[in-house]
Amino acid sequence: GSFDDAGEGRAMSTSGVSQEGRTPTEAEAKENTLRIDLGAVESGADRRTTLMMRNIPNLATNSDVMALVDQVVKGQYSSLFLPEDRTNGGNMGFGFIKFTEPASIIPFMHTLNGKKWCEVPKFQSSDLALEIRYSRYQATKKLLKKWGCTDAMEGQLPPGVPPRDQGWYQSSRSDTGA
Repeated sequence: GSFDDAGEGRAMSTSGVSQEGRTPTEAEAKENTLRIDLGAVESGADRRTTLMMRNIPNLATNSDVMALVDQVVKGQYSSLFLPEDRTNGGNMGFGFIKFTEPASIIPFMHTLNGKKWCEVPKFQSSDLALEIRYSRYQATKKLLKKWGCTDAMEGQLPPGVPPRDQGWYQSSRSDTGA
């Protein structure tokens, strides 16, 4: 899987017509379903809980991302996952977070969507800005299978590696509500 597999698309208006004034293609329409409508989350009309975070510095670890996320929604998510780029040992530039309740998405989006990584001391030289949207896969096992994380999916952690530093973090902390 590459970043393109994660899906990129054109900006759409809320009417479902692209900004160029034409009817969207099937791929563009599908992409539009991944955009987060905070009004729909707030009203309870959208109950999805798994989000994709894009534009993560490749050298960021799960612990780095968790430290940032915990500043806003500590205890409100059950898992966090950064697919590993096995060619360089870093991450692939994107990750996934599964919230325990859809309402937690609201402060997460308000605070972190568009946040520039250069504001995080460890990544001052980065010009990336975090982009957040729904994940195509809402089921944890399906998501793990897609990104080749069978060890984590089976609950088999490599010896000596704490769960917080795994490619997939399944919360067992009491402060998550999980």
